[in-house]
Amino acid sequence: MAWHEVPVKPGEYTQTDIENFAHVLNGSPGPVLGFCRTGKRVAHLWALSQAPYRPVSELVEAAQSAGYDLEPLRERLEQQANLEQ
Repeated sequence: MAWHEVPVKPGEYTQTDIENFAHVLNGSPGPVLGFCRTGKRVAHLWALSQAPYRPVSELVEAAQSAGYDLEPLRERLEQQANLEQ
């Protein structure tokens, strides 16, 4: 098991934070466990890092099925989806 730390301030995700999270997520051999106190930051960073590649509605639904509400983040997800990675 490898440990990677991607420190972020809750609710203050910079583009660099999102890219750092994506780098760790994409560069780690399967399965990946994201951890923070409540899971909210991990859910947000996961969705933001995946928005350019997956439909926002799919990300919102996946998070909802895990108990996380991404609706307050939908506008940011839509913006992120329009970025070229």
